[in-house]
Amino acid sequence: DALRRLRHDATAFDLVLTDIVMPGAMDGIGLALSVRSICSWLPVVVMSGYSTSMHKATALGIVVLAKPCTPQTLSRAIRDALSRSASKLASP
Repeated sequence: DALRRLRHDATAFDLVLTDIVMPGAMDGIGLALSVRSICSWLPVVVMSGYSTSMHKATALGIVVLAKPCTPQTLSRAIRDALSRSASKLASP
């Protein structure tokens, strides 16, 4: 559903926050890579409690937040991802 909505109106999103483990055929890593291919400017933060999945995601350059985390840690991860995205858009 997220990809369908993103394809319809990418400007409606500031950031995608997902878990690595999701129901259905696509996991959060697949979602992050798909988002990256559709809208390279859109930041994605992936959460996980599984270390092997986290290593796979970080090896692909995906921002991963370890669970459980505090609200402050989540807020910082989102702020950092938005800041990195803004920096990419601002650089020529």
